[in-house]
Amino acid sequence: MLVASCAAVTACNHSVGLNTQYLQSERAIEGTLDGSGAVAMSAFDRNRVISSNPTSYTGSANTLTAPVGLIVGEAAVAAFNSAGLSSVLSISEDDSTATYDYVIEPRIASFSYKYDQLSNLGMAVTPKVDLVLHIRIRDSAGEILLDSSYSRIDYHRGAYIASFEPHEKVNMALHEAAYDIMIEAANDLVASTGANSATPASGATGSSEDEDLTS
Repeated sequence: MLVASCAAVTACNHSVGLNTQYLQSERAIEGTLDGSGAVAMSAFDRNRVISSNPTSYTGSANTLTAPVGLIVGEAAVAAFNSAGLSSVLSISEDDSTATYDYVIEPRIASFSYKYDQLSNLGMAVTPKVDLVLHIRIRDSAGEILLDSSYSRIDYHRGAYIASFEPHEKVNMALHEAAYDIMIEAANDLVASTGANSATPASGATGSSEDEDLTS
């Protein structure tokens, strides 16, 4: 049921990639940030690729390889662009940051995933991801404006009965979890800096409601 494309006795290795269409959230942007911004990541974090098995018994023989660093970086760029910053750039942590009003520094603490069949009484499978990020945001003078950890535990897009691409559903949940965290961080920055919060905007580019998926 879980992996229609792999025999039950065969281990499968799947690689997924960045898909900016997956960067969506139902969380509203609660204000507008003015100025320029940059997402600064170390080479280690930006190039971080994680290969792992699910933490669940279901699908445990399968391995997923995901460019988690790239996805997290692009989620930060997209979210803070949506929050009103002008042309948020992706830079190295070694680059000069003095010309940017806000420097967003995401760090990957952990990522794991599972294929949850038990919660569905064995009748369907829900791909879920756990993602923990630490985000620090500084101003052009280097003063720390925000320094917090954020997590999404058992984040999912709903259950499916059968799928030829269960790994891609994990990838979708990973993108959405990262983007949702970044929208929350942007809202926290708005609240901490007293930025304009009079005109909330939607951070969503699609729906993340639970749905039965059979593709």
